[in-house]
Amino acid sequence: MATPAPEAIPIILRASFGTNSWDLSLPLDINISAIIRKLIRSNLGFEEQDSTGARIPYRLHWQEGNRYLLEGETLRTAQVSAHHTLTMSAEARAGAIGVRPRSSAGVRS
Repeated sequence: MATPAPEAIPIILRASFGTNSWDLSLPLDINISAIIRKLIRSNLGFEEQDSTGARIPYRLHWQEGNRYLLEGETLRTAQVSAHHTLTMSAEARAGAIGVRPRSSAGVRS
């Protein structure tokens, strides 16, 4: 018997730099840190490492809730609803230069 796909909701993902945004479906019951890892591995253009080889820490800001989502919570526990907007941004680090996502296909205007 096949395992059912996890329940997901459609959201709008934006990059903190530029005007890139994507319509995506994200799982409701996967923690935010796993969602961020999934987004980095996807073909959206978020770099995993900076030019020095250091890992780039990202955060997701929930626009409608006006707060950053915690790494251990899920979209369900945060009460993010369908068609809400999440903004992916790199955390500021001392001496770090702003990270911009690579341009990629599938960007909506």
